[in-house]
Amino acid sequence: MPKTYEAEFGTIPCDWWYTLLPELGNECFQLLCFLWSNKDKKPEGIYSMPVSYMAGVLDVDRTTIKRRLQVLIDTDHILYDFTHGIVLLRGYMQYQGVFRRKIPEANISAIKARFQLIENKINPQWRKVWTADLATVPFLQSALIEAKM
Repeated sequence: MPKTYEAEFGTIPCDWWYTLLPELGNECFQLLCFLWSNKDKKPEGIYSMPVSYMAGVLDVDRTTIKRRLQVLIDTDHILYDFTHGIVLLRGYMQYQGVFRRKIPEANISAIKARFQLIENKINPQWRKVWTADLATVPFLQSALIEAKM
């Protein structure tokens, strides 16, 4: 397991400072860290976050946020639905401590309900990406299979 930095609201891989910062540049890196660590994100890495909200919190105009989101999409760090304001953080689940142990049934039910709520709004390819990420988290994967998701 790679080293991680426990941010106020999430875990960020430490090696990002050496690998992603040079690749993405400061501005896109800042947005990626925000998406991984803000208080609105969910442990399974899929949640609603409109461009206008990001722009307000980060004090950047919406056009700039959209451009930075596109860079993160093009570099395979996120998926983002501009119509519905839904973000999927690629590879996110494997770094979250909550998934390194047995997951309470209430959490599984909440994750299942959230995913089913947004599933009809997003591109069907997202489920493939999310399922591939899910394979890196055995406790969550087995719990969701048991819950028949």
